Amino acid sequence: MRYSRMTSFLVLGLLLGVSRTTASGEDGALAVGADAPAIRAAAWLNVPSKTLSADDLKGRVVLVEFFETGCVPCKRTLPHVQQLHQRYAARGLTVIAVSWETAAVLAPFASEWGLTMPIACDTARVMIGGYRIAKYPTSILIDKEGHVAHVGKPVSIDGPIEAALGLQTEPAEVLSTYADAAAKKDPVGVRTAIERLIERANAEFDLKAWAGSRPAPEGGGDAPADATPVPADPAKALTELLASATPVARREAVRLALADSGPTSFDLLAFARASLGREFPLALKEAKDAIAAGRLDELADAFLDRQPPPAVLDEAVKAKKALAPRATKKAAEARTDARKALILAELVFPKEMTVGQAEAAPFWEELAATGWTLGPAGLLASCDVGGLLLRSTTASAYADRRLAQAIVFEALAAGKKPALAAASADAAKARVAILADLRSKYAR
Repeated sequence: MRYSRMTSFLVLGLLLGVSRTTASGEDGALAVGADAPAIRAAAWLNVPSKTLSADDLKGRVVLVEFFETGCVPCKRTLPHVQQLHQRYAARGLTVIAVSWETAAVLAPFASEWGLTMPIACDTARVMIGGYRIAKYPTSILIDKEGHVAHVGKPVSIDGPIEAALGLQTEPAEVLSTYADAAAKKDPVGVRTAIERLIERANAEFDLKAWAGSRPAPEGGGDAPADATPVPADPAKALTELLASATPVARREAVRLALADSGPTSFDLLAFARASLGREFPLALKEAKDAIAAGRLDELADAFLDRQPPPAVLDEAVKAKKALAPRATKKAAEARTDARKALILAELVFPKEMTVGQAEAAPFWEELAATGWTLGPAGLLASCDVGGLLLRSTTASAYADRRLAQAIVFEALAAGKKPALAAASADAAKARVAILADLRSKYAR
């Protein structure tokens, strides 16, 4: 792939490929495998150097997200795109949001929506034409070699990003990486694996099968057997198995016990979140950085999972003036997302609906879905909420999480310390109230 740079007046051109930029698919969109067209901007936002160099993108996966500020589906999915920027930037992804609008329009919009990813002001519509954009939002993924890897919507971009970055996707595989890093006493590897588990794990993990598939640790067969009873609680047993201080023989004893009688449906996501809090409590400097940058999603998750000390909560209270406007908006969004997820969990997935049946249902307008996937017999298999595709196995847990996040956001908006010990109970009460309202409103 060739990289070059063109500058004309205030226009920056960053070439990601030149030999096949006219290739298109059947519908006129860029063809997967084609060289990506140039990235050009009359102005840039959220780029400290005010420009992007060829070195900034060389060897990186690039997500080019086309949007406009008046596009309602864009507003629904941009928070998810921002999360992708935060989640994968350190792993090799560069996210560039592109709009035809001016910096004067985009700057306040970015501030209001908390967008920190690079934003290209394509006022001459050079990129919109070059990338053959016919509708918003459109996501185009470019691989490390500068070729188009995926063309679609933000709601379906997670998998292609992970594939392009070469990330592990199966929870069992990630849990094994966690176990291996713990055995090697590699804290960086442990944290990376835990964070990846939080991204990929679910509440229906077959822990018994995983333990049975694990090889015996090196040296485990030569050590005396450990006859100490293994904890009956699978979460406690797995915690002991993964602890770096656990002797090899004991680790093998725990593994064998889980392989023999471990659960076939284990909440690995809850375990991963608990592990993150236990192994990596939230540090004051880390919290201050998140507060200063206004990274409220990151802050809420850290508060819920990582046992913040009192000093961290004090810092959040002090920052009320800066955090309150966005925290108020975030709280409302979280409660709306939770309600939509419960519509899916309660009214859509259990009834095994087709798209046509769902669209005819009275709740469809409130759900406001902009993307979905179909399973066998044309039944709805997943539906988007907040830019994420939720399935029958994930919708309920997602709702609970969003309600807990809403409680944290509401406390930040009020300048109060979040009542973290009661967050789960308060979220459960909110869930009951929402379900009662949904049943009353949409019961037939």
